[in-house]
Amino acid sequence: MSEILEETGATKVSTAAETHVASEVEGQQDKEGSRWLEALIRGTGMLLIVLVTLIAYHFFVVAPNKQRFGVVDIAEVLNLKELQVTLAATQAEPGENKGAAAFEEIARFAKDIEVALAEIQQECGCSLFVKAAVVKPAAAEDLTPQLKQRLGMDKVDQAQLVQQLRGAGGRGQPPMLEQPKK
Repeated sequence: MSEILEETGATKVSTAAETHVASEVEGQQDKEGSRWLEALIRGTGMLLIVLVTLIAYHFFVVAPNKQRFGVVDIAEVLNLKELQVTLAATQAEPGENKGAAAFEEIARFAKDIEVALAEIQQECGCSLFVKAAVVKPAAAEDLTPQLKQRLGMDKVDQAQLVQQLRGAGGRGQPPMLEQPKK
């Protein structure tokens, strides 16, 4: 009987030792599994922080400072002014100095257009380009109407000016802007 007790005692000890070893192995596996889980959670957290930072940078720094472009059809504005000056020169009285008045008007217009373009560029905060020089002018904002408005040309109709010139000029000679030399 003592032998049976010793065997059962030894079995109990070996079973207890096996249980202890098994629980240690499970504990190590749990620790190893929790380490991976902890690393995964930390990595995901860092990824989210980086992602939120990049999104915030884009919307608060890059988007407000994005370079804008505008186009102006200078040729259209210059054509209108050319028609106005030509019409004024053809309608002037014979005794008036048409050439000097036309050149004064052109010099004043050159200064006005320069100031107007600078103001438009300052207001829109964009770079202005001549419409004819831009490959895809539809991609940029057309600021020609604002330029015409600043120069007082927003209600000028090109077709009407041409019609007036045809009605006034028809003598076969272009208007003379300079006095003929004698």
